Amino acid sequence: MLDERFVLNFTAPGALFVAKGETWRVVDSDVEAEKEKIKVEPGVKKEGEIPNWEGEEIPVPFEIAQEVGNLRAKIASFIASNVEILDFEAELKHEYGVNSDCFNTLIELIKKQIVAGYQVPTAKEVVVETTKDEKEVVINACFGHLVNETFGRLIIALLGARLGMDISTEIDPYRIKLKSGRRMEKEALKQTLFSIEPGFVRAIIEKKLKNSFLFKWELLNVAKRFGALRKDFDKTQISADKLDVERTEEVVRRTKSGDIKVCFSFSSQGLSPIGASGYLSWQDVLATERDEGLIIDALRNRIMNDRVILFCVSCKRWESLRRVKTVIEYGAESLVCPFCNSRLIAALKPWEKEEIRLVKRRSSDAEKENKDRVKRVYRNANLVLSHGVLAVIALAARGIGPGGGIENNKEVCCVQGRGRRV
Repeated sequence: MLDERFVLNFTAPGALFVAKGETWRVVDSDVEAEKEKIKVEPGVKKEGEIPNWEGEEIPVPFEIAQEVGNLRAKIASFIASNVEILDFEAELKHEYGVNSDCFNTLIELIKKQIVAGYQVPTAKEVVVETTKDEKEVVINACFGHLVNETFGRLIIALLGARLGMDISTEIDPYRIKLKSGRRMEKEALKQTLFSIEPGFVRAIIEKKLKNSFLFKWELLNVAKRFGALRKDFDKTQISADKLDVERTEEVVRRTKSGDIKVCFSFSSQGLSPIGASGYLSWQDVLATERDEGLIIDALRNRIMNDRVILFCVSCKRWESLRRVKTVIEYGAESLVCPFCNSRLIAALKPWEKEEIRLVKRRSSDAEKENKDRVKRVYRNANLVLSHGVLAVIALAARGIGPGGGIENNKEVCCVQGRGRRV
């Protein structure tokens, strides 16, 4: 009998679990509607894997995970110092009170890590790795189940917002795995990790819980118990039971101070032996409020193919209809009047030809009647003079004009990269 939450979060094809004293591998995670069963087959657990518990009752605590990190550091130091293996095994046996053979598989795993040229993650060193296609990131962090669960949610909330994509996470006590359908930029990952402030951890977690499986799971349980959703249900109780916000704030604080180092190990070979091993089991996806990546791509393509009228407000003799991508291609050279060499060029939309006619008119009466419209054209030209091609891009966007869209809101120009501010 498998718990519903266990099935929801864990049973991906290929996942291993222990039931009735035997190891099983999930073949098909789709639950049969009538029988409420999933298909499994006998499986063999990988050697050298650090034991951990997936479930409600016995998560690996922060202190135990830190001790595992310290043990990794001792073994790595032993390998580097070429101490006699028998002396080292005797030391471990005396310290931990178990047979020295228990450490052999872990020692071999760390040897592989060092020989391959990878850094060994420890209690005070977090090592970040990516797969070859950069669609998966593994953050090796010895913080235990609850802190890794909290820290993982914090990272995918901020990184997902930065990149405009949905990111899923799998955690165990020693790793946080991020997965996305698209490439996760390394620079964005670095900026996200180093920009986290301890004072904002709780606020971000509480805001993002409503998009998580944990929140939906609690809603389901409340509905089962009472037959309906309780009106006074408080999502903060999830933070207390399933997450460790206080310890995560401490980890972030120690990271900012340098007590815990964050190292980036981006190798063309992909994940390290330690990063690739593990019992990556606890799955969740935090959806962004909107799929901003697709929206930005569509907006970029539309703006690039939109046309603008370049009009010289200095001599009022030159006007030219061009695509935005052509303006970008020729750069600042395309924003010079060929008649008077002035750079006071307005970038108008194709349907704003009437504005050009008003600027060209010399009648004082006409100018008084359309004073605001003429001013907008001159303000437009001043923006192009100050900001060049970026102003042309922003002014080509629909609903954006020189009156307030750019000056007050600083609209983002989505052309080269994710966006640039004018």
